[in-house]
Amino acid sequence: MPFRLRLGALALGSTLLVLAAVPGVAIADDVTGTITTPANGRSPVISPDGAFLYLAHVDSDEVSTVDLRSQATIRTVSIPEPNAVALSPDGAWLYVSSFGGRISTVETATGAVTTLTDIGRAIGAIALSPDGSTLWVISRLEDTVLRINVATAAFTVFPAPSRQAIDADVSSDGSRLYVSYELISALVAFDTASGAVAGTTTVGVSPYDLTLLPGDGRAYVANYGSATVSVVDTATFTVVETIPVPSAVTRLAAHPDGTRVYASASGSTFVIATASGTVTATIPTPGIGEVAIARDGLHAYRPRFSSTQLAVIALDTFPVLSPATLPPGDRGTAYSAAITATGSPAPSFAVTGGSLPAGLTLDAATGRITGTPSAAGAATFTVTASSVVSGIASSASETYAIDVAAAAAAPPAGTIAVLPPTGAEGGALLTAFTGALLALGVGAIATRARRRSRIG
Repeated sequence: MPFRLRLGALALGSTLLVLAAVPGVAIADDVTGTITTPANGRSPVISPDGAFLYLAHVDSDEVSTVDLRSQATIRTVSIPEPNAVALSPDGAWLYVSSFGGRISTVETATGAVTTLTDIGRAIGAIALSPDGSTLWVISRLEDTVLRINVATAAFTVFPAPSRQAIDADVSSDGSRLYVSYELISALVAFDTASGAVAGTTTVGVSPYDLTLLPGDGRAYVANYGSATVSVVDTATFTVVETIPVPSAVTRLAAHPDGTRVYASASGSTFVIATASGTVTATIPTPGIGEVAIARDGLHAYRPRFSSTQLAVIALDTFPVLSPATLPPGDRGTAYSAAITATGSPAPSFAVTGGSLPAGLTLDAATGRITGTPSAAGAATFTVTASSVVSGIASSASETYAIDVAAAAAAPPAGTIAVLPPTGAEGGALLTAFTGALLALGVGAIATRARRRSRIG
């Protein structure tokens, strides 16, 4: 995965005002609340455990730490003109670039700030290798890229095909650095071992943001000048698809599950289904800006442009079924078992294969199976939970079996079934019962003997 995952800005506006007044209300792919930050924020990153978010505030010359559990800013540190932030894989260190060329480090536990190095040139973007050992710095005004050893602060300068670099990401294996260049309308790949250009492909006009899908097989590039999104096959380094969007886009973000890319424009965010390459939904979005997605894909956090508000966004999620098995039943006895599914919006349930045991039904809204089995035997069936996630039809299926046992045979009418007792008390009872029967038998024999003697 690249060092950061970003999501196009999502709905704010009047919806924000309504939901901010009702804490705890969650609406999928929409704002559920706001967090106040010191100033306009950029380059948000989330700690590996999902507890903290870090923001650069260029207008106020500081970097802030937001506790996502309490939803409050808990620390600010002074750094001049911070424009980009990268977080070490263990979450212990922040690397912050300043417009003028300084690279600072912030110890996240204490907030202590030190200067790693000053490269003496304007910085456009930074990207950290997945192992945290190398920081890549993209020059804004020069046709160079720099590789910095974070342990020694030593850096090496490599030539690049252009200046005016906009964005950068590192592949999950650390072997490739991808950079978008506005002036030449190209996406460029660098070999991180040698620093040499490994590939260049022309995309749309004025490429801006880029994002990698999980697994690095596809790179998506937002083309501001042509209102398109280019899809690049990273193996062949060719554009395999050009997706038109309703208006010019600047920011992109891939959802952690790889099914969606969000393209942010002025006033709107377009949801692109990666499977079909089509815009499946449009979300009203005042302004533009980067968004950080939690690793579990349930929430995103977006600093609103020209505002101190950090929006908390609940994201649509695909259904996941549980449990894996269902309990057996008995013929003629009431049965009840629940199949549940996570996901937002809440999915509906249906039997899509096989059939339930005779006498049982599935509630489409709750997933509960109820009824009274009318026949013995095993029944195998498939249950599917379905919903629409960000305009994309989604579902999850699980195959189940319910074994219905035959009820115990009832004794014939007018008979009494005697069961042998068990245990110590049962043994004593059985002995007493047997003795009583013997006594009755002996008494009966004596009575018959007296009767015979009278007759004789």
